[in-house]
Amino acid sequence: MSWDAVIQMGTGLHYIAHFTGNRQLLKLCIEAAAEAELQVLAERWAADRAKVIIGSAPESAQDIIGVYDSTGLDIPILLPENTHVSLSLIQETLGYDLSVFHNAVALLRATDDATAYAQNLAGVADCVDRFQQATGEVVDVDPSTDGMDNLGPTIEACQGIEIFAAIARAAGPELTTESFGAAAENYGPIQITGLSKGSLGPGKFDISDAPAEIGHYDPETLAFVAS
Repeated sequence: MSWDAVIQMGTGLHYIAHFTGNRQLLKLCIEAAAEAELQVLAERWAADRAKVIIGSAPESAQDIIGVYDSTGLDIPILLPENTHVSLSLIQETLGYDLSVFHNAVALLRATDDATAYAQNLAGVADCVDRFQQATGEVVDVDPSTDGMDNLGPTIEACQGIEIFAAIARAAGPELTTESFGAAAENYGPIQITGLSKGSLGPGKFDISDAPAEIGHYDPETLAFVAS
């Protein structure tokens, strides 16, 4: 069976799970579809002789290691600054061999999300309070627990809303794609949740102006550490 067929079958099961309310089946369908999609991508990376794989989401480390483990890929990996998935948790719960990260590089932040919350750095605790009051959901702010790892995504949600609102206000009452883009390129310094310093400007793709360190995988600590 081709991977395309697997994806189509997974999509069909997804609809069944959705309409029957079977949450466990829905979870399995989503995971199977994601795995199949990554397998297709891995085949393309190998065929195109990719020189580096760049992760773009907090869960990139967890997503990439699965396909590397199953396909034997050995392409260097660049993981984003907001990587917050515990490598030891990946090893313990999923059983993956973390040695695939021997040629991975990660951008490290000076302050992790839990510390930023405890110190209310740039309004992180305020962001969490607003989210919990608005949704009734609980954000797990203690990394030592086995609760849902939803602190990072909550902070990112606050950041996304704040960035959009700030640029939209700067664009004026006639909001268009063009006016939004122009406002972003000319915005300059901006204050948002979790960032001590940030700005927007022409050709700038990362809003953060905080310095980042380069980290490499340390097999002894099972973590990315500053080089």
